[in-house]
Parts: sequence; C-alpha cells; structure tokens
Amino acid sequence: MIIFFGIRYTTGRLILTGQECPACKENHSLAVIPQQGYFHIFWIPVFPISRDYIPVCNSCGSTFIHKRPPIDRELKSQYKTPVWTFSGLIIIGIFLLYIFSMMLISKI
Repeated sequence: MIIFFGIRYTTGRLILTGQECPACKENHSLAVIPQQGYFHIFWIPVFPISRDYIPVCNSCGSTFIHKRPPIDRELKSQYKTPVWTFSGLIIIGIFLLYIFSMMLISKI
C-alpha cells in the first residue's frame, strides 16, 4: 500500500506593516504575507507545523526572502491558524470516538 504524505503550505491575506521598504525606500509600503505549513496524509491536512511571514513591498513588488526586516508580535497576532488544517485530527478523533462508543455498546 502506498501512503502519500508530506508538507504543504497555504498563504493568508496581505498584512500591512507600515514599515519602510529597504529596496525602494518608500514609506509605509512594506507588507507581509503569512504562510502556514501543515502536514498531510493523502492530501488531508492533519496538523499545522510552521508559520512564516514573507515581506513584500506594495510599491516596487520586491520580496525579501533572505534579508527580512523584523516583524512585530502585534502583526503576527493578526493571522490565525486556519481551522481546516486540523481536519485530519478531527476526523481521527471522530473515528476513535465511534470505535470507543461501539465497544461500550457491545459490552452492554
């Protein structure tokens, strides 16, 4: 039996930081794109594993992957982990609850 598993990423909406772009020096043009990583089995998300923030300039379109400006905790708190990244754990929990309830019923 072949089992497909791995890590995938989903991106959130753009969050404005109000910082100056290091490339074009435009004021209040820097934004971040939150990127949430999650572990999947058969393309069903099981649990989230990592979160990253990619800085992007709204004026010049530059992205700063290697040289990143600091990001405040307040900005990080604006992005919440999507609930659907826990869907695999929810399915497993429901399945285990079903098995446990069937075991209890069969003993009665």
